Amino acid sequence: MRFYQHLRAPNDSNGNPRRLFVVYETTDQDEIQKYISTVAIHDEGYGGIPDELKDVPSIGSVEITAREYNFIKRT
Repeated sequence: MRFYQHLRAPNDSNGNPRRLFVVYETTDQDEIQKYISTVAIHDEGYGGIPDELKDVPSIGSVEITAREYNFIKRT
């Protein structure tokens, strides 16, 4: 199963948005254990939600710092 989370950092000094969509996927290792892995990171920019995520469930938004945004984006 795939789902995404919207991560929102404050705008940069020029007013440009710093927001990411992080896509996760669950996998069953066996009947007891499930694992969640990151499968994609989309920079929102001014485009809003990417078309490929429109039908994917969201687990909500989280406020992050500019430092966290830069770290995640480099990943």
